[in-house]
Amino acid sequence: MPGFAKEWIDPAGSRGADGWRILSPSSPSIAHSRFIRAIECRSYSGNYLLAPLAMGVALGDHLVEESLRQNPVVVFGVDPREYQHFLGLIGVGLNARGVTTVNLDIATTAAVSQVTNILSADLGMACTASHSHHDHSGVKNLGSDGLRLSEEQEAQLCQLMSDAPMEFEPVSPEEEGQGIALSRDLLDDWYVKGSLIKPCPVSLNGFGVVFDCAHGAAVRFAEQAFKGCDGQAASVFKDSYLSAPLNEPRINYQCGAIWAEDHPETYVSLINYHRAQVAFATDGDGDRVTAIDPQGRVFTGEDFLYIIALWLKSKGKLPDATVVTNHQANLGLEDSLEPLGVRIVRTPNGDRHLEETMWEQGFALGFEEGGNGLFNDGIHRAADGIWTSILLSAIMVKTGCALKELTADFRRRIQLRSSVFLSFLPGQEAVAGQLSELDIIKSVERDGGRFLHWSSSTEAGKYRLLIEEPSNGSLARAQAALAQAEKKLRETALT
Repeated sequence: MPGFAKEWIDPAGSRGADGWRILSPSSPSIAHSRFIRAIECRSYSGNYLLAPLAMGVALGDHLVEESLRQNPVVVFGVDPREYQHFLGLIGVGLNARGVTTVNLDIATTAAVSQVTNILSADLGMACTASHSHHDHSGVKNLGSDGLRLSEEQEAQLCQLMSDAPMEFEPVSPEEEGQGIALSRDLLDDWYVKGSLIKPCPVSLNGFGVVFDCAHGAAVRFAEQAFKGCDGQAASVFKDSYLSAPLNEPRINYQCGAIWAEDHPETYVSLINYHRAQVAFATDGDGDRVTAIDPQGRVFTGEDFLYIIALWLKSKGKLPDATVVTNHQANLGLEDSLEPLGVRIVRTPNGDRHLEETMWEQGFALGFEEGGNGLFNDGIHRAADGIWTSILLSAIMVKTGCALKELTADFRRRIQLRSSVFLSFLPGQEAVAGQLSELDIIKSVERDGGRFLHWSSSTEAGKYRLLIEEPSNGSLARAQAALAQAEKKLRETALT
């Protein structure tokens, strides 16, 4: 493979005999994973090293059997959390079975997606828990096209690794794969220049932003990308756990996209200090983004979808005049975009479902309400908060309008949300049966509003509630409805 530096990668600088940093975790927080949750049931008796190694061997055997090439290729990338070594151990197991692993070190999910697609790798693995708490963990699995695997494919891989035997036969050195560290210059060419700078529609000369990297993977790319577009980005919250005292929280801790929604005053101060026009806050793997203007107004995925949809439509780059969002997004999108000739298609929650709909039906733009934006433009695949920020900045420069002006006609409905932690999660049907009987919920729905509820897919024990009023609804009723729903939910969980 020309252009690769053929050496083992070790972000921390200390190598074991086999070239990988070998550590045991400070706590078994891997139990919160969406994919490597298999380690939870395999890493019994404190066997935190052998389990991921065995999983890598099992996955390697599977890829060797299924791949059309002699040496399958797997691309790795991580955000800077404590559990990086788990993916490293899986990589050692893969190498032992003849699989070549390409390690990007700390990289956004979008970067992993880009390289996986360019190499047509058999699998891409981005080790991250995205916007979740710093000690959570998970893996986003990507196919050779850089898009997320289906839930069925991911479940098969999870089962395969969960059933991996803890004893396995070694292979001869001639049959082993190799661990490759992608050179920094090549990653910059493929991802930063090709996916972030090149498609920027206008120079950002004179435009300044504050960019909150959430102590995550975006720190590696954000400033460089804005500079390449002639803009200026002052990166903040950009330390990794490797530079922090042992066990001190970093990633997404009092920073990042979720924090920014509730603490805009932090960013107003930073905007003023750096003399910037706007602040953007991403998350651990850089796939989502929140924006804050100098007055402390917060803008999220629904605002971005509204702005970018009208921009693309004006340029003739919105196929079928259709955009995609998830069910939880504000119904004000229909109220505001449909009269302007833009149709809304809704999917279940999760950017995986947006991806499936967009690429299967040829739609160009999709956003989750949390700020995960997808662009089916022949360049991008995974959600990318850095690219979303660059494009929004370019639209502001080109139009001469701030975010407030660009969203002035977006008629957002009153929508309130709540997350309830429960020691026992009742079934979806049981919750629906209880909460749908509340008179105030019936009143909201009868008037054209809606009530949604679901279990979190990323945080164990968390149940989410959403109340949305009709276009002429009442904030007081929404607050009362949410309070009654929370109370009833807790009562249901105790019975």
